[in-house]
Amino acid sequence: MGNAPSLSVVLLICCVTTASAVWASSGERPVYSATLVLQVNDTQAQSDGPATSQSMSLFVDPIQSEMQILTSASIQERVAESLGMRLARVPVEEPQSLIMHNVWLSPETPDFQSYRLVYNAQGTHAQLLADDGALMAEAPAGNLLHAGFVRFVVMGVPAKLPLLFELQTLPARAAAGSIVFSAVTRPETNMVDVRLNHYDAVLAPEILNAAAIALREHGANRVGTSARSREQFIQAQLEASARTLGESRAAVLSARRTESATRESELLRLEAWTHIDLESYQFILSQLYQAQITGGTDPAYVEIVDPASGATGIHVRGAVNLVLAALLGLVLGLGAVFSLPLLNRAAVQADRRWLEKPF
Repeated sequence: MGNAPSLSVVLLICCVTTASAVWASSGERPVYSATLVLQVNDTQAQSDGPATSQSMSLFVDPIQSEMQILTSASIQERVAESLGMRLARVPVEEPQSLIMHNVWLSPETPDFQSYRLVYNAQGTHAQLLADDGALMAEAPAGNLLHAGFVRFVVMGVPAKLPLLFELQTLPARAAAGSIVFSAVTRPETNMVDVRLNHYDAVLAPEILNAAAIALREHGANRVGTSARSREQFIQAQLEASARTLGESRAAVLSARRTESATRESELLRLEAWTHIDLESYQFILSQLYQAQITGGTDPAYVEIVDPASGATGIHVRGAVNLVLAALLGLVLGLGAVFSLPLLNRAAVQADRRWLEKPF
């Protein structure tokens, strides 16, 4: 029976620490993960031709280069703008999709403007109010709310949520702060798995798909710009070749009108040069046609093989917290079991000394 109190202390402390970890984990914000698959193609194979000083560069891994562009601030801000993420809830980490979908916010809307979205008692009708309480627009749940500078589909709210939501417009850089991509290249392929962990289950796949589209457009614009530069370079070479060919033909005509002892040999030499200039002109002309075709085909530099279609909930630290709390409770409980008898004996000895002290 003497071990019963000690075992009770161990179990009590272990249960208290575990319960504390459960309570702390229940307060953690849910996190959702979405994934898409990209294929990065090599544009060098799509634009074969004479190299120019503008196109020559050191070799870089196209996949790593594209992933750096994907994680750049310009792509992230473009995504935040396109999805209306500048209109955020307060605090910012609260999921936007709980109260609104398909958000569009005018780029001219000033930053740090405050608004309120107020629902009726049933959570089926919402009003968008300015910071001073002026009504800007209203719409029932499931319908489009249009206030000129902003529009979105109002979502109905369940009874467990409040009926008033604070909103604020943010700079694009701040709105894109929650967008953090991770990319893994599949071995021996040009396929890349891109993942996003986000607090909004609806926005997570939309952010991924919007970023992939922005990356693809960025690559297409870069390829198109390169093709136009190449076309301009070839056009300049073609004009120079046409002038040289014209000069050669003029020299041949002049030689034919001239009477001299070396007329025949000079004429043969000039005709040979004219033939070479003509072949050069025709070759450069064919390169110009190829460059024009390449510039008009809009090659797919980045292809979306498998777009993101949903998000799954992940537990970031909940299980780890429970295990650590149980171990901590076990250690504290064992420490208490060994410490309490020592403290008890020390207290008894102190009492005895106090009682035996003469008065």
